[in-house]
Amino acid sequence: MYVDEVGNPDLDNSDNPNHRFLSLTGIIISLDYVKDVLHPEMEAMKVKHFGAHPDDPVIAWRYDPYHYCLAVLLERFNFWLNRENSVGDVMAESRGGKEDIRLKDSFHRLWKQGTDFVGPEQFQKSLTSKQLKVKPKSANVSGLQLADIIAHPSRAEILDAEGLLGRPLATFSKKVIDLLQDKYDRQGERVFGKKFI
Repeated sequence: MYVDEVGNPDLDNSDNPNHRFLSLTGIIISLDYVKDVLHPEMEAMKVKHFGAHPDDPVIAWRYDPYHYCLAVLLERFNFWLNRENSVGDVMAESRGGKEDIRLKDSFHRLWKQGTDFVGPEQFQKSLTSKQLKVKPKSANVSGLQLADIIAHPSRAEILDAEGLLGRPLATFSKKVIDLLQDKYDRQGERVFGKKFI
């Protein structure tokens, strides 16, 4: 699973909806698919639209709330892995120094202690590592770039549904939201891939 964030973990300091709400987006994707399909297509898209060159790659941009969001995301990842009778790993984009340490500590704490809904033995069975992998944007990791592209529209969809977006959805966000509808983790009508608190 590749993880990206949008927003601000310091929820008390802003009334601006673009900064007030923290959102983590996780993309579950096979490493073979990343290697054979996603990475080549991501690179081709960058060349086509941005004129990217291998020497100058285009890099996509853009209890503690982060720990809570990570716990919810890992719970859902664990449930999905169990249904698929599989195991998985997690990589997040580097936020730098202390933030990376805090995020890795949160991940390890969840792996070691579990949550109210997923015990530590379940995380330890479904996750292939007790350590979160963290890579910088400059590493040009396609899965992290895809999570980055999807994270903002995904958060905007939830805020819009709750009447908290404060502006119309952008055209790009609408297109991404439409594409995501059949990608969410579902069981019947119930959507497990989204949670608003």
